[in-house]
Amino acid sequence: MPKGIFRAALAPLQALDASNIAEQLGEKTESINKGFSQATASVVKALSSRLKHSPDLEDNITDLAANVKQLGAATPSAQELLDPKNSRVLEGKNLLSLLFPESLEKLYTTLAQTTGLKIANVAPLMNLAAGSVLETLEVQRRETNSSLASIVAQQDNGYLSNLPDRIAKNFFSGNPASVDPPLSQYSEQKRSGSIWWWLLPLCILAAAIYWYSTRPAPVLDHSVSSALPDDEEIHKIATPTKHESQSTPDPSLSKGVIRQMLPGGRVLTLPENSTEARLLNFIKDPAEQPDKEVWFDFDNLVFSNSTDTALKAQGQTQLDNISAILVAYPNVKLKIGGDADNTGDAEKNREFSQAQAQEVMNALIAKGVSAERLSAEGYGENHPVASHDTAEGRNQNRRVSVRITAK
Repeated sequence: MPKGIFRAALAPLQALDASNIAEQLGEKTESINKGFSQATASVVKALSSRLKHSPDLEDNITDLAANVKQLGAATPSAQELLDPKNSRVLEGKNLLSLLFPESLEKLYTTLAQTTGLKIANVAPLMNLAAGSVLETLEVQRRETNSSLASIVAQQDNGYLSNLPDRIAKNFFSGNPASVDPPLSQYSEQKRSGSIWWWLLPLCILAAAIYWYSTRPAPVLDHSVSSALPDDEEIHKIATPTKHESQSTPDPSLSKGVIRQMLPGGRVLTLPENSTEARLLNFIKDPAEQPDKEVWFDFDNLVFSNSTDTALKAQGQTQLDNISAILVAYPNVKLKIGGDADNTGDAEKNREFSQAQAQEVMNALIAKGVSAERLSAEGYGENHPVASHDTAEGRNQNRRVSVRITAK
């Protein structure tokens, strides 16, 4: 049986005295220990839940785990562990986006409340915890030659003692002590009640059948209601397009994850608010037309570092999805735009943003998209989406985006 993921993932904090991270972040050592344990437990629990109900995510998570550079013999410093360019932190952040596509900010706030950490320090600590879980999974996958789903499924539930009740209730709909009870426990829960748990639905069903068979015929009103929305609203709300009807509802998918069938039969499983999902919705909606002002920022592309144009492997899944969309919609053409912050020389920033946009374009061409359907341009520091005066703002301004030029 694989070793416990939770205990193994705590190794980075044990190798480096938690007080060093506490000093780096300006926190109490006790809060760091508690925060890292709770964050790790949250990630392991989310993995267990998501892989059980959304097995399609396993390949993505396996790729993320393979990208994490393992710790060497030398003990890294707190600054090195928390470095946003550290592969553990980068891939951990991507894992959190997959596990908590719509509730990550809420989880940050809850962890700050349960640990006493400053809200600004929760994200970097949780990124590190998620990356440590990925590293552990990769090590165990190599040692046991097992799938990630199998490794996670074999974990004991001892780690759940580190999951606060508030997190268990708000994010996993249950008490940590009773998560995933055995079948016999479900049976006992049903038997412990009276016969009404099965008799009451039968009574309701019988009443519904009787009402339906005896109800009066409806009177049709052919007049036009003055409360109808305008034409645009009718189109957006009441008239699904042919392609929209091809999406595949699947109750087994986790909240925030959708499944879309493309013309030709290929099915994509996507985070609901991902770049690919929003791009696909724009393509399918006949009311949306190419617009120079409508750009879609890539949300999962990572370059080797902030001064490099080489794409890391973790973004290939997003590029694979976009190339599949372009294959399914052969009339669609794209323009890829690169943007930079205002650090350094303006012309060099423009050249750098051009190189990053070109790198993305080349990657799509390598995946079979015709070069005639693509173009790339670097805009440098000229189109910021946030302030250049803060590190966070500059980070947002360094981006690669795409817009549709024909459909």
